Amino acid sequence: MIRHLKSLAPRAVVIAMLVLAAPVRAELPAAAFKQLPADTAFYSSMLRNREQIDIILKSKAWAKLMNMPIAKFAKEQIDKQLANPDPQFAMFVNMLKLPENQELLQVLADAYSDEIFVYGSSGWVDFIDLFMEVASAVRFGPALSQLNPENRGKNPAELMARVALQVLARNEKLIRVPDLIIGFKVKDSNKVEAQIKRLEGLVKSVIGFAPPFIGKGFSRVKIGDSSVLNLTVDTSAVPWDQLHIKDYEEKDGEFDPLLKKLKSLTLSISIGVHRGYVVLAIGQTADHLAVIGGEGKHLSELPEFKALEKFADKPLTSIGYTSKALKTALLPKASDYKDITTKLGELLKAADLPEASVKKIRADLDSMSDGLAKIVPEAGASVSFSFMTPRGTEAYDYDYTNFPSYGLDSSKPLSLLEHAGGQPIFFYAARSKSDPDAYKSFSKRIPVIYEHVEEAVLTKLDDDQKELYKTIKGKVVPLLQRLDRITGDLLLPALQDGQIGFVLDAKWKSKHWHVAAPTTPKAMPLPEIGFLMGISDEGKFKQAMKELYTLINDSLGVASELAKGEIPDIKMPEPNIEDGLGGLLAFYPIPPEVGIDAQFLPMVGLSKDLLVLTLSRSHTERLLKETPLKLDGGPLAEMKGKPVASAMYFNWPALVDTATPWLELAISTAKPPAFPPGTDGDVLKQTLTLLEICKVLRSFSNVTYQENGIWITHSETVIRDLE
Repeated sequence: MIRHLKSLAPRAVVIAMLVLAAPVRAELPAAAFKQLPADTAFYSSMLRNREQIDIILKSKAWAKLMNMPIAKFAKEQIDKQLANPDPQFAMFVNMLKLPENQELLQVLADAYSDEIFVYGSSGWVDFIDLFMEVASAVRFGPALSQLNPENRGKNPAELMARVALQVLARNEKLIRVPDLIIGFKVKDSNKVEAQIKRLEGLVKSVIGFAPPFIGKGFSRVKIGDSSVLNLTVDTSAVPWDQLHIKDYEEKDGEFDPLLKKLKSLTLSISIGVHRGYVVLAIGQTADHLAVIGGEGKHLSELPEFKALEKFADKPLTSIGYTSKALKTALLPKASDYKDITTKLGELLKAADLPEASVKKIRADLDSMSDGLAKIVPEAGASVSFSFMTPRGTEAYDYDYTNFPSYGLDSSKPLSLLEHAGGQPIFFYAARSKSDPDAYKSFSKRIPVIYEHVEEAVLTKLDDDQKELYKTIKGKVVPLLQRLDRITGDLLLPALQDGQIGFVLDAKWKSKHWHVAAPTTPKAMPLPEIGFLMGISDEGKFKQAMKELYTLINDSLGVASELAKGEIPDIKMPEPNIEDGLGGLLAFYPIPPEVGIDAQFLPMVGLSKDLLVLTLSRSHTERLLKETPLKLDGGPLAEMKGKPVASAMYFNWPALVDTATPWLELAISTAKPPAFPPGTDGDVLKQTLTLLEICKVLRSFSNVTYQENGIWITHSETVIRDLE
């Protein structure tokens, strides 16, 4: 027996070690999303609110701010007012000193301290669907109504109202007040309930002066184990007849069911303590409050929230959610394109075209809508959250939407990050899906549409107008065909890399930016703007530029010819081409008489894989050569060299440093007196101190990439207290 136990001991140790080593499912935070239903349309929460405020109040930056003369002056004025208040303010101060009002302030502070959430029910999906349909009908409805001879010449506003009412009448079952709950987590429900009883007494004392349809709807309502105050208002007292809705009917009784529905609506507003939260709820009735802590699957159990599990041990400061159903209602749908082409087809009735042409146009419109339907995204839910870190805050957004054939491309690293110019004020780069064949497919449809339009137009022209039209067509169409060929065969293939970028910097300086401006005591910075594009084929891009240059000059010649000399026959001069650091530079010299600093020289830079457009030679060369974004950790550093779709970086201190000398110059020139008066409140000194405090916000950066079909955006805000 002992030998048997000894033989089992090593196995037991191994099993114990395996159990201890097994991954443990992280426990999600105890927030409202654990009590809300799985069919929630949207949810947003703020967490650890008091903790975040305390961090600010205990910071050195806050201490320095409070030590400024203007802050001391403001505090002194408040203290004086509190010590010797005027009669009205004294009454207010004395009211605040009452024990019950002191407790009210404690309750309000408690309600803000921990968690605040906003919940929208699934009814918001129907509300958004109905809103989008009404918006679409209002956009196209008046034009379609004009097809009816009886409506021609009528007020467009009346036609718009009619089509909106017709949509509402078709969807009267969707008309209701969607449920909304705002909740505040509290520690002491009894103190909150005492304050709500005070509110109940106050409302009862004045409810007699309210209209009857309001007064009869105020009562206590039982929701589970909770009792909440509820005010229910019905719409029966609304003077619907005075809105003359029936005047918009095309047939008698058309809007009777709609009016009946509108007259039966109710608006319920509830406030009370329920499931550990002070809740303010709006909806048709108060019953929807029962969703908090109700039975069935809860929001936190959805698979989309698995992304949050590995961050559950972080000090979370927010959680957000948008359902797939709500995203579907917000995003364009295949039926939207079909509806648009159907409406366009109906407009053909007014074109007075042959039936064969109408059928052909309808077929082309159907083909176009089928093509557009293929690029419709498949909506998915999204989950977001943020948390505090020793460096500041981080945030993640997980979007489960599928974009089939357009949008961001996360298949490879962003090489533009290597051309950021070091540490700019702002930098953004992204890669989108590029498909030159899609352009060619689209461009083939243009002549078809043009033929249909031409057929309709020619029937309205006399012989002289037709002759002029043919002359213009003979000159312009070949130019457009050349532009189409340059775009499809050269330009788009050259730019197939799909990367674009924008950079804002301020490294150039001057004491005299323009002859009309005064010379400054020291060199002053100005913003530098740069645009970047990835190049896939340098040869094709150069050829495209050459042919575009010729096309522009030919177009100018055609314009002069058609205008019969009223437009001068001018030519676009060739730009200066030079070899610069990192690539070719192209620019037009700025005449000296313009009077601007010589550094200012709008320029195009081109290397074998990069196109740069900036305002100066120095900025162009800085971006053309490899000058990677300087990073001190964060999302961009973590994803360096990995496939990403977009990246952004914002250097707040650099922006402050750019603005500081200009503010300093403005204040020094104005020479304002001390503020506050009678103190050592040197305006310039205080301004510089405030700017220094502002620089505790160091940077913001984010990166978007795709992982297992999920679009993830990782953001970081870096905050550093003053030394």
